[in-house]
Order: sequence, then C-alpha cells, then structure tokens
Amino acid sequence: MSEPCIRLKPGRDKSLLRGHPFVFSGAISGIPDAQDGAVVRVLSHEGACLGSGHYQASGSIRVRMLTFDESPVDGAFWRARVDGAFELRRALGLLDNPQTDAFRLIHGEGDGLPGLVADWYAGNVVLQAHSAGMSRALPGLKQALEDRPRNRAGAVFTAGEPGMPEVEITENGHRFVVSPSHGQKTGF
Repeated sequence: MSEPCIRLKPGRDKSLLRGHPFVFSGAISGIPDAQDGAVVRVLSHEGACLGSGHYQASGSIRVRMLTFDESPVDGAFWRARVDGAFELRRALGLLDNPQTDAFRLIHGEGDGLPGLVADWYAGNVVLQAHSAGMSRALPGLKQALEDRPRNRAGAVFTAGEPGMPEVEITENGHRFVVSPSHGQKTGF
C-alpha cells in the first residue's frame, strides 16, 4: 500500500532540504487524505520526494520527518534507528558502565525519532510517545528493542503502563529506585 502524499507550497521545501525535522501547517498545499499519526510521503511543489514522516492533523507541526529520502518506514527502519541510538550511547561510554546504568537511550529528533523518548533503566527500557505517529509506532519500536542481539532490553514498557516493577538503578555511582508505572514521565 502506498503512503498518502503531502505536497508543499512553492518554495517551502528549503528547510527540509537542510534537514529540518518538521513541516509546519503553513507549508502544506491543501489538506491531505491521511489519518492522524499515519506515515506520509512529503513532496515538493514540483513533485520531488523529500522524505517521509508522521502526519498530525492538528497543531502547527503537521509532519515530523523520519526520513529525508525514499527509504521505507518499516521494521528495518525502526531497527536501524534503535541500533544507531545504542551505538551512539556506546560511543559516549554509557553502555556497560559500572557507574551508570540509567540514561536516555532515545532522545526524539536527536536520534531521528521525533516524538519519542526512551529511557534505559538497568537493562529495561521505558518508551514515551509525544505524537500520534510515535504512539502508533510503539509496537514496532518495542519489537526492535526486544530483537537486539547485544545490549537488548530486559523488558520494554510504555510509560505509565501498569505492571512494570520498580527498578534499582545506578547513576554516577548513586543508587535510586525508579517506578516506571507510577513515577513522573518515564519513572525517574
């Protein structure tokens, strides 16, 4: 099935060509035939594909860009973004660190996943979606986290989801107890 398309007004593609992650409502030429949170293809006024992103029917940000090319947004896409987030945290010295086993694993636009936060708590991951598109993408993201062969998550939860036990974490040598089911945001 083909993704719905959004065409931009003339001259409104410049920010996307520079890698800006948002398409604002004023840049869109007409209302697309897309559900809230759907993946849409973004086209220049001339019809060139500028990438794909999550559509939001209301608010000033109408599309949160996921790609800036014609790559499909599928299981391989989610796995690649999750792997990239892990590799960056490894390069920063956060993975396998005896002094710290809690950190932000995915930080929205910074990791190419606008509207998503994921916190690592002693091998468990708590996801929090801040857009309709990321809410719809949570099953694929959970699967990508659970399928990782190295540094895979012990358990993957959605923020506020009942049933996740409290987790004892270490941050810079200090011990804390995190309650993902009851704490603020993702629990800490």
